[in-house]
Amino acid sequence: MFKLKKINAFSLARIYALIMGAMGLVIGIFYAALFFLGGEEASALGINNLYILGGIILFPILYGVLGFIAGGATAYLYNYLSKLVGGIEFEIDKK
Repeated sequence: MFKLKKINAFSLARIYALIMGAMGLVIGIFYAALFFLGGEEASALGINNLYILGGIILFPILYGVLGFIAGGATAYLYNYLSKLVGGIEFEIDKK
């Protein structure tokens, strides 16, 4: 049995940022597709292009930044709580 006692906050924050950035890209593409297929009123005003561009560019950036913050907070909270309750126990199998 092994015990995970501490997580490097910056390392976990980077991984969270990448995962959430990828999710933001998928959601942004979906969001952009909805506006691309949207009504003619918004298209006549040029609003569709703004939402399409925003969905594809801004969503991954926003999700990535929020993921970085959440990852750092999660690691900090885990490190604090693992001192109180002992951390996570896990088993590794050698092949």
